[in-house]
Amino acid sequence: TTEIYTLSLHDALPISLACVAPRHTAHRGTQRPATLTSRNMAAAVEVRPVTNLLGRRGFVDLPFRLFKSDPAWVPPLRMSVYDRLSPTHPANAHQETALWMAYRNGRPVARVGACVDRFFNEYQNVSWGWVGFFESTDDSEAARALFDTACEWVKERGDRKSTRLNSSH
Repeated sequence: TTEIYTLSLHDALPISLACVAPRHTAHRGTQRPATLTSRNMAAAVEVRPVTNLLGRRGFVDLPFRLFKSDPAWVPPLRMSVYDRLSPTHPANAHQETALWMAYRNGRPVARVGACVDRFFNEYQNVSWGWVGFFESTDDSEAARALFDTACEWVKERGDRKSTRLNSSH
């Protein structure tokens, strides 16, 4: 049985590492971002790690491009997201973090991040990882590829449970 929770940053509960991609819709209000055409859907999904400042900029900017025309979308403060993703953020002294973006036809269509917090795991006597920062167009193949990548990364670090956080946390 897979336990699935959607959590805020402060409510960490485990889900099994089967890590099935959740049913996710890309829109949050009355307007939807442009839907990919069948021609675009035929292109393979390419998952790329985010490894530098330029990649982090694309990672942070993706939801702003996806939801810019949605009047119900409340964007996060860009600087707070950049700060949290910065290699110099204090939490990175005891966390291992990875970010990925999914592309179709060279265009970004989704993103996800994963984290293993050594101090948290030692203090709580658990072996957990977190998967979050998920945003996507209405593309289940890209979402599944990203969640599979993130969950495998967490599993490779010996974690038995994974926690999925709300987007942008």
